Amino acid sequence: MDENKVEDFTFEGQEEDEIVLLLIHQHPLTFTKESAILIASILILVIIFYLQSGLGGIFSYVFILLLLINGYLMLRRYIIWRNSVYVITDKRLIAVEQNSFFRRITIEANLDKVQNVAHEINGFWQTIFNFGNVIIQTGGYSKKNMLLEQVHHPLAIQQKIMKIASQYGGAPLKIDLNRDVKENESVVK
Repeated sequence: MDENKVEDFTFEGQEEDEIVLLLIHQHPLTFTKESAILIASILILVIIFYLQSGLGGIFSYVFILLLLINGYLMLRRYIIWRNSVYVITDKRLIAVEQNSFFRRITIEANLDKVQNVAHEINGFWQTIFNFGNVIIQTGGYSKKNMLLEQVHHPLAIQQKIMKIASQYGGAPLKIDLNRDVKENESVVK
């Protein structure tokens, strides 16, 4: 989490009296697969270039072109990762998802609409490196949950969001699944 940069962070549409409390990016490992493929392809190109250095001419231009394409793809992925951010202020939750250079989706929910917050860690790498999704259920017209994808320390983020929501937006609902199951069993009998 980039909590040390919270004070300096501002965003478009921020109200004058709105305070950024939490700033979250996806875990850097979320794009390592793509980066590894690009780096491997660059290494393969370098090896081929040195093995076939006698070819010269057209192969050199193709090699440089492929290096530039790989560099562009790596830069593009980094910029998308860097500009996708989850912001929690004293008034609302904001998810900015950068999908390409010129496509961004922003989703927001007021803190008083937060009803439930859950997290999930799914898979070997997520368990080892402690990253996963935080799911925020909000009330209102939208039936969709707000999803903070592939964030580091999802349990800590879940707890911070619950604390912030209860402090700034009213007390969010907490669902006790065991109690609800027992009540449903007694109704069935």
